[in-house]
Amino acid sequence: MTDTVLPYTQSNTAELLEACDEGPASGEFVRDLVSKVGDKWSILTLSTLARGSLRFTELQHAIPGISHRMLSVTLQSLVRDGLVERESFGEVPPRVEYSLAPLGETLLGPIRALVVWANEHSADVESTRSSDANRTA
Repeated sequence: MTDTVLPYTQSNTAELLEACDEGPASGEFVRDLVSKVGDKWSILTLSTLARGSLRFTELQHAIPGISHRMLSVTLQSLVRDGLVERESFGEVPPRVEYSLAPLGETLLGPIRALVVWANEHSADVESTRSSDANRTA
């Protein structure tokens, strides 16, 4: 399944730039939020939680390469922005579970579209990187 990609034109580029500065969110807010939710660990965390609620350790084991500290920082940020919910259970030992918040679920479509694009264009990007490395060496 291939998503429709609009060809580059000055008008749709202008529309995108205008969208970053229109509406209730400022351009700075949009850039900050896209930077936060678009980073490697946030995408992997949100995608993993799309499968269901997980405890911290389960989540850490499900995301290869993420450190305890990076997962903690990522979860705090996603919880603060309302994309992930944190639920504490009054048990001994304490139990905390993380799940996607309804707002976080709305990001799954755009994340999927970005992953599909990356898969479809990975060879092009690698080729360009390779030729650029040869040019600058």
